[in-house]
Amino acid sequence: VIGVTGSVGKTTTKQLIAAALGGESAGCAATPGNANNEIGLPMSLLNLPDGTVRYVAEMGMYVEGDIRALCALARPRIGVVTAIDAVHAERAGDLDAIERGKGELVEALPSDGWALLAADDLRVARLAARTPARIMTAGHAATADVRIVDAALDEASGHTLVTLQIRAETVRVDLPLFGLHFAKAAALAVAVADRCGIAPSEAAARLAAVQLPSGRATVRMMSGMRVIDDAYNAAPSSMTAALTTLAACRPHRFAALGAMGELGSYAADAHSAVGHAAATSGLELLVVFGAEADGIAEGARVGGMPIEKIMRLSSDAAGIAAAVGLLGDMASPGDTILVKASRSVALERLVDGLAAR
Repeated sequence: VIGVTGSVGKTTTKQLIAAALGGESAGCAATPGNANNEIGLPMSLLNLPDGTVRYVAEMGMYVEGDIRALCALARPRIGVVTAIDAVHAERAGDLDAIERGKGELVEALPSDGWALLAADDLRVARLAARTPARIMTAGHAATADVRIVDAALDEASGHTLVTLQIRAETVRVDLPLFGLHFAKAAALAVAVADRCGIAPSEAAARLAAVQLPSGRATVRMMSGMRVIDDAYNAAPSSMTAALTTLAACRPHRFAALGAMGELGSYAADAHSAVGHAAATSGLELLVVFGAEADGIAEGARVGGMPIEKIMRLSSDAAGIAAAVGLLGDMASPGDTILVKASRSVALERLVDGLAAR
């Protein structure tokens, strides 16, 4: 069993790990969808296909103790931690509490197991001190065991091209996903495969066929325009990562953003920081939906974005319709539109509206 947790990137990393391990044809099953709680995970375990030899278990948490309980059920031998961010801080408490909760996965590992940690996240990296298991790291850091040497977007194909270094071997991954932040998930997936005895080159080749559920940075071409449908969810780090990817696109860029939910006391600063990131992304237009996301608009203004390039709209049907008209009028073939917000904002309505137009 490979347990996967983290404030962001759990589902993506789980899917990439399952692909790198060969998927169902190689006896590898994974948690369906995001059934990662005290109901979904046991149901998934009870319904594992006959012949399953490896199971990739996504593990979510709201409060401390949640992941410890999931580990008692799933008993992972490998644990993967992707990131620690203020997701669900409204319930979980502060970042220290979230770190303690995520750390329950590596604490539950056996001494002959493996903790695979994101090397570029300070809070994740220091979980190494809390596990009896052996440690392997993945990320951009020069000391990472699986190091991201390069990541580049191929706008023509909508792919991300990633170069990894593991020991003395260089492997290249052609990910059919559009986002520079997917390089970390690819590195973690190759690391898991390596610990399972699969050659890094074979794991990398398998990743070329990976697929993600809709709404997770799915690229949809519409009359020559690229729409990045990332409407499924949002957190401070994933918002910033999405804007970094958008900033690398040419010629013109548009962002349609909504609020990030359940951030508790971190909400104001987090929304402002996203606005600052938007201001440095070279946008033609920033559309912000709902009063809960006003901090993004204000952060963009303070960050130097011209007021005429910031549009505040309601998140109801009228606001969505207005955004469809606005973006449809302004964007041209070759341009890129990012759509991202927490699930509660339901910005897939905007994606559907753009597709219909």
